[in-house]
Amino acid sequence: MGDSRLSAEPPEDETPDTYLYDPRNPVPTWGGPVCCTGALAPGGPLDQRVNQGRQDVLVFSSDPLDADTEVTEAIQLRLFFSTNVPDTDFFATVSDAYPGGRAVLITQGTLRTRFRESLTEPTMLTPGEVHEVTLTLWETSNVFKARHRIRLHITSSDFPRFDRNLNTAKSVGEGTEADIRVAEQVIYHDAERPSSLLLPVIPRRRNWAARSVRPPSFGPSIGRLGEVLRGAIRGAPSSSAIIHAVGKHRTDSGAPADTIAR
Repeated sequence: MGDSRLSAEPPEDETPDTYLYDPRNPVPTWGGPVCCTGALAPGGPLDQRVNQGRQDVLVFSSDPLDADTEVTEAIQLRLFFSTNVPDTDFFATVSDAYPGGRAVLITQGTLRTRFRESLTEPTMLTPGEVHEVTLTLWETSNVFKARHRIRLHITSSDFPRFDRNLNTAKSVGEGTEADIRVAEQVIYHDAERPSSLLLPVIPRRRNWAARSVRPPSFGPSIGRLGEVLRGAIRGAPSSSAIIHAVGKHRTDSGAPADTIAR
């Protein structure tokens, strides 16, 4: 499992993370809001360590939290990436990592990059160019308890819940086994390309019943739901902190390499 971490420090000059996505060996569905797949894709709040140990999954964990931290509403991931293919997928999963090790799935989000600008007019990627996208994860409400960690993992498949992206420019359903391309995914998290995890955090109050919650607003004015923590894939959150990422990830060969913010 990758040992990069989430941190409250903004990113500086950092080496990007890389992984290979091969549609012939997709990450299997393990938990989440699964419907109608039977035993092929078990759903629910399952332990994500099953997939977090794979070479094609990037993992970022916060330090143990000093206090209970409530996250309520949609989480967003602002992602800077490049790839060698005209189309690919990204999946982001936030889990609650317990002191004993298990990482319980909290929420997920996905994006097929050809639909990053419009669902009706696909736009292909320019291979080698850095692109910025936003993944909106499903709404949630979870209290990450003190001593737990907030964990994010990023990959490019979730099969069979979602069909595999063959990493080609062909229309969905037209690609064949012969068209499959292996995607070389590069995830950036430096000062100029600060990939960011946006967490809508509810501040703790003594009088819980008297608390008033207003809907969040993501965008130029970051949210009205308590305080929104920002991160460039680094940081341990608190009710007044900004989150960002540090650590070591495997290279494609499996050897650890310094990758994320210091």
